[in-house]
Amino acid sequence: MLAVLTLSSLLVATPAKAFVAYDQVTEVIGKLAASAKEAEGSNVKLMFNDGATVVGGVLTQGGSLTWNFTAVNDSPYMIYKGAYGNDTELTIDVKTGGASVVGGQNEYGAPFMAEKGKRYAVTLTNKGAETFSGMAMFKMEGGIVHPIASMSRAAKVMATSIDTSLKDGFKITKNASTLLGFAIPAGKRYNRATSKAANWTTIATTGKAAEIRLSVLNKAQESLQDDSGEAADSVCVFRNQVVESGTIRIENPTSKTVFVLSMGTSR
Repeated sequence: MLAVLTLSSLLVATPAKAFVAYDQVTEVIGKLAASAKEAEGSNVKLMFNDGATVVGGVLTQGGSLTWNFTAVNDSPYMIYKGAYGNDTELTIDVKTGGASVVGGQNEYGAPFMAEKGKRYAVTLTNKGAETFSGMAMFKMEGGIVHPIASMSRAAKVMATSIDTSLKDGFKITKNASTLLGFAIPAGKRYNRATSKAANWTTIATTGKAAEIRLSVLNKAQESLQDDSGEAADSVCVFRNQVVESGTIRIENPTSKTVFVLSMGTSR
């Protein structure tokens, strides 16, 4: 007698696909960069945001991540979205004072107008299956001018470093802004908060060697670990050491603006 395969038995028999950062992160950052390049090809001038431009993470079905920032000047913004899979499953909303300021959105993303001094909450929500997702917030006035192609270059090295971290037993926190990307002008720095976990890593890269310095400082601003970036990636690993109220500092010691991707894993 032939066995009858039902839909439920087929679904149960299908194993979950393992997360591979190189596939997912590079595809998502590649989509964001491609959307921005296409816009610039239409004579739209896009500039990197002050602070984070790229925000990403693993989103479960129905999950979301939110990034808050204060506008430093009046400027139109364009927010692009990208998923490892179907981009139409992602939605973007931007709120200030509890009110949405997004006039509409298409398959690529959504525009909005930022006003100087106002605080904005940008939320990316995933309606589809669990996947890595991200958004890129570009300014059209008063931003940092830097080649968009630098995003994809950094993504390749970052994704390789994440996969190495995952093989060492670390994990990515879901529904959180774990991946950040930002342009750092010459001689400037960008700070992130330390993880609350006892075992965690922090990774930063531009895709090239010796372009950044990554440091982890305690509450008293004393250095606990640093990586000068002599390799293409900079990594600090903490095992059985909680760093309360510390700072992850990413410095640009070069004479040019660099685009940096930063991400953390924990266990």
